[in-house]
Amino acid sequence: MADPVSPIATLKESVEKQLTSARLQELTRLVIEAHRGGDVALLRAYAERAGFGPEVVSAPARTLFYRIVAMVHPDKLPHLCEDFRSAIEREDVQALEKLSSLLAFRRSASVPKRRVDFDIRDYREEHIWDDGIWGCVDDADVESRWEDAEGLSFLDAVKFDSVGNLDIEISPFEFSHLDGPLDVSHYGLYDLDGFEFCTNISALDASWNNLTSVGELGSSDHLVELYLAGNSICDITPLAGISSLEIIDLEDNEIEDIAPLLELSALRFVNLRGNPIEERHLVDDLIQAGVVVVL
Repeated sequence: MADPVSPIATLKESVEKQLTSARLQELTRLVIEAHRGGDVALLRAYAERAGFGPEVVSAPARTLFYRIVAMVHPDKLPHLCEDFRSAIEREDVQALEKLSSLLAFRRSASVPKRRVDFDIRDYREEHIWDDGIWGCVDDADVESRWEDAEGLSFLDAVKFDSVGNLDIEISPFEFSHLDGPLDVSHYGLYDLDGFEFCTNISALDASWNNLTSVGELGSSDHLVELYLAGNSICDITPLAGISSLEIIDLEDNEIEDIAPLLELSALRFVNLRGNPIEERHLVDDLIQAGVVVVL
């Protein structure tokens, strides 16, 4: 009879396969997407699996996000490798189990596609008719409704995301009552004209549009989270004036100069993957300032 494989050997093999920079990048992206999509349950599940105490697991979503990203960021690879070697030397099964669990984590919950807190959302309930006069939206029409939304203006996208294609006029005053997060991703937007009316938005997701500039955001003083991945943005100078920004996702744009980010004293996290950054020393300056940078 063959000798049973020891738990140490099994865990060692499991960790060795996954303790790579590529795997940490995958985990970092998973955490970013979960936070951007408002999947706090997934973040809490991951924090528990990583061994965080209850005070962290129950912390506000942004705090939880910071802590997890700081733990699984690819820059942490040398530190995790040292923890791994130490656990092997000590034959610490518990530490190896936690590390294996941390690296093997997979998405187990759906990230909401859209989340908009809009004061006039009650219109959706008031205008549900069977005759379709208003082209009212039900679950069966969702797919075609998304196709129809392509190419809208920013304000049209906000309205469309809130009340579908109902023929309802919305005044700038009503847009000013938006608060919390706003998701206008995947709408084919070419600009963010009208964002100046959304004075109380704390998080904006305008990812995967056709944006080339962010000048419309420069007057904001409430934005804490900003997601602009998958656009064609070159100049981020206007962002330097948004002192409240803590989280920025700029992946897959055309940004060469990241100096404006150094003006953001509250910045804690930035994703810069897929940009032709020219002065790499500015990345080091951000890291020195305490910012978690994903490249």
